[in-house]
This record gives sequence, C-alpha cells and structure tokens, in this order.
Amino acid sequence: MWSSVWLSISASVRSIWSGFRSGGMIAQTFAVRRPDLLRWLTLVATLCTFAGPVRQLLLERARVAREDGMSTIARLSNERWFPTAFRQARPDVMDRTTQTLQRQDPEFYASIWEIIAGLDLENAITVIDRPTHVIVGAEDANAPLAAGQLISSRISGSALTVIPGAGHFPPLETPALFNDALLRFIEKADFAVGRDVQASPRPPFGSLTEREHTCP
Repeated sequence: MWSSVWLSISASVRSIWSGFRSGGMIAQTFAVRRPDLLRWLTLVATLCTFAGPVRQLLLERARVAREDGMSTIARLSNERWFPTAFRQARPDVMDRTTQTLQRQDPEFYASIWEIIAGLDLENAITVIDRPTHVIVGAEDANAPLAAGQLISSRISGSALTVIPGAGHFPPLETPALFNDALLRFIEKADFAVGRDVQASPRPPFGSLTEREHTCP
C-alpha cells in the first residue's frame, strides 16, 4: 500500500522495479495491483507460488527460528543460498551473512516466513503486461530454474536469463554477469515502452519475447 501511495504522490512517470528474493514477490504483487504505476519489471531469484510440501518447509523454518535461534538459521541459510565453491572461495561473505542473520529478531524473521508461505500468485501474474525480465541463478536451490520458468511462462512476452554458477544471490556472486544482463534488458525495455535512449555497444540481448537466455 505505501509503495502505491508514495509512487502516486511523487512519480511524474511510471516507475521501474527490480525485485530480489522476497522483494520479487512484492514486485509481482505490485505489478498485479497497480500496473498503471509501473514502467517495467525485473524479478531476481524469486518465486510466484510454492508446492504444498515447500510451504510446510517454510513454516518449519519459522519454527526453527523461534525455537533454535538465528545461529541455526544462519548456518542452514548459507548452505542453501550459496554454492559450495562460492562458500569456500568467499569466507568473508559467509561471515558477513552469518552476522547479518544473527542480528535479526527471531520472532520477526519467523513471521516473515509465515507470510511468505501463503504466497500464491501463479494465476494472478498472468495479467502483467509490462516488459518483464526474470533472472535465475543456475545453482539456486531456493528459487530454482523451474520457478523462474514458471513465472516467465505466466507473464506474456517476458524474458528469462539464467546466470551460470550463481546461487540465490546473483548480484553478489556474479556481479558482472548480473549487471550486464540487467542493463541489456533495461535498454530493450526502455525502447519497448517508447523511451529514446542511446544505443549500447553491448551485444544485443534479444527480443522481449525471448523465453530463455543464458549468460556466456
């Protein structure tokens, strides 16, 4: 609600939205409810719905946070978020994410996962008619390729990019590949909605109707 209010008051043009993880779930919801305030959309490492057993796992995560604390959550999260090779190569990142999770309030963290467990936008997102880009890490165990393909199949004309070697945090794990994919889409999306932007020397990304693209 507050996003809609702020954009309605402050924006002289439609907004652009790049939603990452749970932010991607919020972005999908916003695109369904207020497409008039949206210019284009990028969804990164996110989902639009969950199978029944996965919903139970999310509720179990909430229980673990409350009963076992955030140190246990930090260990389990790092193992699922990041591929083994990245964890071994970047202990500094593991230390930072561990400290960040440990500082979170267990009750607040658990309540967020209980909200996420109720997510179901699979049918609703079919109404999205803005240029949309779905980005998936090839090694993401939390929001796997199948989840990205499902979102892309439900949003007509959307583009799907798979980032090799990336887990659940493509902007952090593979920033060069992620940024290049995002910028190329932005240029295509800007032209698609009629904005006069300068052509880029980067190789063409492909049409917005392209279903899947893998970064080199």
